[in-house]
Amino acid sequence: SSGINAEWPLRPGDMDEILYWPDRMRQLVNATDEQVDNMRAACYTFFLNKGVDPVNGLLRENWVESNRVFSEAERERERRGEPSLIGLLSDAYYDVLDDDGDGTVDVDE
Repeated sequence: SSGINAEWPLRPGDMDEILYWPDRMRQLVNATDEQVDNMRAACYTFFLNKGVDPVNGLLRENWVESNRVFSEAERERERRGEPSLIGLLSDAYYDVLDDDGDGTVDVDE
C-alpha cells in the first residue's frame, strides 16, 4: 500500500487502508481482537458517513465539502439526541488506550 498519510485525502480503495488502522493499534499498544474489531467498525461507520465510498474512495476535490456536510450532520444528530459519530470513533480509540480499564488515560498507557 502506498500509505494514506502521503496521499490524503482518500483515493479509490482507501477504505481498506482505513480499516487497517485498527490493526496498527494492535501493534502499538497490544489491542485485543475485540478492541480491534470495535475500532474497525467505528472507523468504517465514521468514514462512510464522511463520504468515503467503500469502492471508489473520496476524491480530493470533494474532501472539504465532505467535512462541511459531516459537521452539519453531527450537529443534527446532536439536536435529535442521537449518538455522535465522532464520539463513536473516539470511544473506540479511548477503550484501546485505557490499558487498565480504569476510565483514564495516562502517560504510561
